[in-house]
Amino acid sequence: LELGPRDVVVDPSCGDGAFLTSAAPLLAAAKRGAGEACGARELASSLVGFDTHEEAVRQARERLSMAIRQCCGETPEPSWLRVETADFLDLAREWRPMSLGSHRL
Repeated sequence: LELGPRDVVVDPSCGDGAFLTSAAPLLAAAKRGAGEACGARELASSLVGFDTHEEAVRQARERLSMAIRQCCGETPEPSWLRVETADFLDLAREWRPMSLGSHRL
């Protein structure tokens, strides 16, 4: 997986966050390689996940927080994490353009 510094990784069925936590160091390296800031807030805003199971979302948020701390040396605030309990397909049905950093969905 090759990521650019402004990419946003979205996992529509993130489960315990394995894919997002694997993407975190790649995205952090891309940001640093481009000379961009790579603090916990910036990295967290570029990693987005959804799942319908509350326990899976709790685990994903915990794992992602640890991965971001390892990448950036700082623990993200819980409100910075963009992992939510929701059915992505329901969101897609009600789709309205929403901003994900410099990208639009």
